[in-house]
Amino acid sequence: MLYSHNPMQDIPASANPQGPPGPPPEFETLKSISEPFMRRMYLVAVLTRYLSAQGRPIVVGGHAVEYYTLGQYPTGDVDIVCARRRELDALLTAWGFTREGRHWRNDSLQLYIEAPAESLEGADPARVVEVEVEGLRLSVVGPEDLIADRLNGYVHWQYSEDGFWAEQIIRGHGEALDWEYLGCRCAQDETVQALQQMKNRWEAERGQGS
Repeated sequence: MLYSHNPMQDIPASANPQGPPGPPPEFETLKSISEPFMRRMYLVAVLTRYLSAQGRPIVVGGHAVEYYTLGQYPTGDVDIVCARRRELDALLTAWGFTREGRHWRNDSLQLYIEAPAESLEGADPARVVEVEVEGLRLSVVGPEDLIADRLNGYVHWQYSEDGFWAEQIIRGHGEALDWEYLGCRCAQDETVQALQQMKNRWEAERGQGS
């Protein structure tokens, strides 16, 4: 089961038990999940359960794009930000992961984690959405902030793929987006022209389908 609806701050502090050394019992469920995307999401949910409230991870980057495009974006990594890097490292090490810089890997589980930052950069934490997987919850960066991030890569670094996926997220979630907030973010980032072009195409496609 996977759904999203609530802000991150609604996750109760009691959701973080102190786990014993070694992999937690939730790893039995993790191993039983055959679909790679769902396994990665469930891993973040397990991390969310065992990390302290201040260190709860947030799914970002390609992994967040994969979530908002319903698995269309091809990624093999778990991309998160986590404010408690030492706590994250200690937990993953106890769970059999090996650290390589800002990456952790567990080849036996075929799970790979990247934590490029300790906090969301330029994003509004209040817009983070809560997702449930197999009875556990995790947090994903909001779609507006993810679109803004992809547009930055598209406009300022000429990453055409970032532009493609920004538009795919708009196509899938356009009616639910906070366009005023997204417009303000893109104005600050000097990407508003690209955003407007994508919005115009989405509105034209929506009109044709009605």
